[in-house]
Amino acid sequence: IQKQELEALDGDIMRVLKCGSGVVLPYVRHVGPSTLYFMPAVVQHGLSDEDWARIKSNTMHEVTQLPGCLWLDFAWELSNKQHCFLSEQVEQYCVSADHMADDSGPFSVVSHQHPLIHNLELQFLETSDSKPQDQNADYWIPYTLVARVSPALPSCALTVRAVMAATGQSDASSVSQDSPRLLEDAPTLERLVCANTARTVHNVGPTKMQINMEAPQIRAWSICRVPIAHVREIVEVVLLLRRQAVFNELLGSCVGITTVDSESMETGASVTVKTFANDPFRIDMYVQAEQTGVSMGVVLRVSEDSCILAWTHQALGVLDSDLTDMSNIPAASLTKATSHAVLSKAAAISSSIPIIVHWLLTH
Repeated sequence: IQKQELEALDGDIMRVLKCGSGVVLPYVRHVGPSTLYFMPAVVQHGLSDEDWARIKSNTMHEVTQLPGCLWLDFAWELSNKQHCFLSEQVEQYCVSADHMADDSGPFSVVSHQHPLIHNLELQFLETSDSKPQDQNADYWIPYTLVARVSPALPSCALTVRAVMAATGQSDASSVSQDSPRLLEDAPTLERLVCANTARTVHNVGPTKMQINMEAPQIRAWSICRVPIAHVREIVEVVLLLRRQAVFNELLGSCVGITTVDSESMETGASVTVKTFANDPFRIDMYVQAEQTGVSMGVVLRVSEDSCILAWTHQALGVLDSDLTDMSNIPAASLTKATSHAVLSKAAAISSSIPIIVHWLLTH
């Protein structure tokens, strides 16, 4: 899969990490294949071109020590149900059009449009058999290929259900850790990501800002493993996990090093952050500059392709008197076409709410 993505993206390994199925790095973390599917923004921008070239060639062994990176480690697990996987005699599970011109045996070549890379059709060998006709056939095995999510990823219910749908799972316990019977019993994403910190102080350049988080809204599970029935599922699973990881990074940036204990602490700006249970990839910010008294409202949202989009309250037609509560803004109006291009770029580059606020205060 990665070979086809690299070819479509002119060999740009950073873009494969951002919009592809992740960077495949076998035998780096364990005896088997691993995929790096997310890297924090600050780490990405700290790597040189030489570093990226070494990652591409799988010669940067210290990549496992980079902070904040998220991985999928693939392994086999015993299963009561038999699954279809090709034997070692077949060199490629993912094939190109000129590799196998004619379908043969129980397998056929099937094309799937890549969800993010334009004009890329991934081709796979698939079987038309719904169950093994020959119990001794070497491509039916009593094992399940499992992508172990390392570390476990705190995720909203929308992500959990989407991963289950992508992999044909009907039981949440197969993909989540300590999953509750009822979603209402689950912890909140804000607590899992922000470690119970509701008020923190950040210093960005000369600007000191206090960030206050409103009451947690998003119920969550921690995804720790994803059973894979066919390798084509990996592409969609990675896109779903990456979107959640980008949102978690953005939400986690609210937490600073210093916790504020005093209500009277003077700051350059006060920021109130609000999340939504019915739109778990959206963050509303109410920013108030202490010295100038200027108030601003910003809506941030992580799109399905893991891009952070931003809208100002002026562009959304919100009155200054309504800045403290922008929850009535319909989701249908939050489109890429209506987003603030420059602010969205600053958000995408930094994945940091303090830096986004600093940009607002200085532009």
